[in-house]
Amino acid sequence: MPLRAIQEGKTINAYNLNQKKWEELKESRKKSKLQMPCCKNSAIPKTSKLGTQFFAHGRRGECTPTSESKEHLLAKTIIARICQIEGWDVTTEYSGETPNKEKWIADVYAKKGKVQIVFEVQWSSQTIEITRKRQERYKALGIRSAWLAKKKKREYFNEIEEYQLPYFHIEYNEKENNFNVPRYKVTLQAFIQGMLNKKLRWFPEKGMNVESGLITIDVNCWRCKRDIQVIVGIEVKSKVNKFKKFYYFDEVSDTIISMITPSLQQKHKIGIIKKRYSKTMQHQYLSNGCYYCDAIYGNFFLKEEILELLVVDSILYPIKIEVHKLGKEIPLPNQVWHFEK
Repeated sequence: MPLRAIQEGKTINAYNLNQKKWEELKESRKKSKLQMPCCKNSAIPKTSKLGTQFFAHGRRGECTPTSESKEHLLAKTIIARICQIEGWDVTTEYSGETPNKEKWIADVYAKKGKVQIVFEVQWSSQTIEITRKRQERYKALGIRSAWLAKKKKREYFNEIEEYQLPYFHIEYNEKENNFNVPRYKVTLQAFIQGMLNKKLRWFPEKGMNVESGLITIDVNCWRCKRDIQVIVGIEVKSKVNKFKKFYYFDEVSDTIISMITPSLQQKHKIGIIKKRYSKTMQHQYLSNGCYYCDAIYGNFFLKEEILELLVVDSILYPIKIEVHKLGKEIPLPNQVWHFEK
């Protein structure tokens, strides 16, 4: 159900009229000749049970008006208002066509300069296949998009974590007559505003500079009984982007080797990192060794030791810090949609 109508060639947006103006429009609708933008038939100003102003068809024409829930209408109104406040040109129920002559209608279309964004509110069930197909239409036209779907107790599919398909759950708050984005614990207004101001990012970014801290633990050698240190991995973090992750020894062994110097080994009693034969694994692989007797310290042992520290969220104290790039010297971890409040 549209949020806009045509009056004497001009667009009337329901969300821009206060209650007084809306009531005046209702009273004068027959004289003012309000028309639906989709079929030019008469438009009737109405108010939903949630207080959302919208237009309904006076009679059906060639187009087939789709039925939308009261929650769907309210969400569209909120999105359109925020986009407008942020200085975007907004059109609700925006219709377009793909290069293959496939017609489509977006809930909210916003444009600023050359940038185009559509917002789709999905309050009814829709399969992932249909969602992807609709998304491909926008991609083919160079239009960015975001999907805002009803959060249900039993999800047909979980929240999608893909760069090419921004998909987020929203839930209706009856007490506030508003929507929340539970994942980020913000209102729909704050989320849309943040999205338009580049607060929603695909994170962490490839090529991002991070501080890599070389982490060791103190052990008593199982063979020679002398105190040594072994390298368990690297703690990676970025203060600017609030990113932090621990990489186990076997994930970043090449980077670790590049950070070790003879003076560092001597100072901290760290053995040589080289290929050793493991009786447990029955093959050779890069491993720590005792500084004094070269006894092997396998990856399984290292993970068991560091896991205890990570579980209790202990503070790790690196013995050396260098700057590396994610996706080059340090593997790029799973990326997610990150929203900065």
